[in-house]
Amino acid sequence: MKSLGWILFLVLIAIGLLIYNIRYLPLQDENTRLTNENLMWQNQVKELQDKLNSTVLEPLYTQTLLWDDLFSEPTSFTLTEPAQLIIKEIIPKLNETNHEIIVAGYVDNQSVPYELIKTYPTDRELSFAKAMVVVNFLQSWGISKDRLTCIGYGATNPVDTTNTPEGKSKNRRIEILVKP
Repeated sequence: MKSLGWILFLVLIAIGLLIYNIRYLPLQDENTRLTNENLMWQNQVKELQDKLNSTVLEPLYTQTLLWDDLFSEPTSFTLTEPAQLIIKEIIPKLNETNHEIIVAGYVDNQSVPYELIKTYPTDRELSFAKAMVVVNFLQSWGISKDRLTCIGYGATNPVDTTNTPEGKSKNRRIEILVKP
């Protein structure tokens, strides 16, 4: 009887080893393969990100104009005379190349003024509309519309986070960039 118990025990161990080899070892190999493949893809993504970051070039020209210098009041969409002179002074610099010109508008973190909210319900729409005033002015002075791109970033990318009146004034701006 004892020997039958041992034989049964050895048979159960053999069946267990057989099941382990058939069922679980392939899963372990698959897990190892997938882990190695995941590492390979992570390395490729990192290489592509590094390549992308190394190809991002600085603009050929950049000019930042504050709303306070461009418009007589925050709800105005008419360039002041001094603002027109400032923009006219940079037109020759913009004409030195035939590269794309990006005119980007930004606002501060305050909500859209009540008198503008029906027309510009979001800060991005308001910042776009302000930037579009500059785009239209540049077009009126001979800059080709094919070279001009207008973007409204809203309250993203603040240059000053102090939440003071001076800081908010710096964030209400138009940036003109010439892409390389």
